[in-house]
Amino acid sequence: MTGDTLNGSREIRDYSDRIAGIAYEFAGKRPPIREYAALPATQSDKELMDQIYNSRSSVKFNALYKGDISGYPSHSHAESALVFMLAWWTQNPKQIDGIIRSSGLIRPKSSGAAAVHTAAN
Repeated sequence: MTGDTLNGSREIRDYSDRIAGIAYEFAGKRPPIREYAALPATQSDKELMDQIYNSRSSVKFNALYKGDISGYPSHSHAESALVFMLAWWTQNPKQIDGIIRSSGLIRPKSSGAAAVHTAAN
């Protein structure tokens, strides 16, 4: 979750079939493919974040959103925690992506390329 995009695309694509095929080539069996239904966002990013700030998760969410990774073994673990937290509140991948990209957890790639930061709706 670096914030960098491939060929300027911001689309989230499902490559689970391809990954399952590669797993089959190397491991000899296909993992079960789980279907996830992307639901439309029912509220704006700001409304969603306000709802989280008024919940029991507010302290943890606020720290992660600001980029505080203390309490996590790595930056990636902290990013995952924020993604999972947002996924509990919204099942809209684009909304999750937009909020993550506006968070303090987005960092530049080690190659020096700047990460993309977008403002929340």
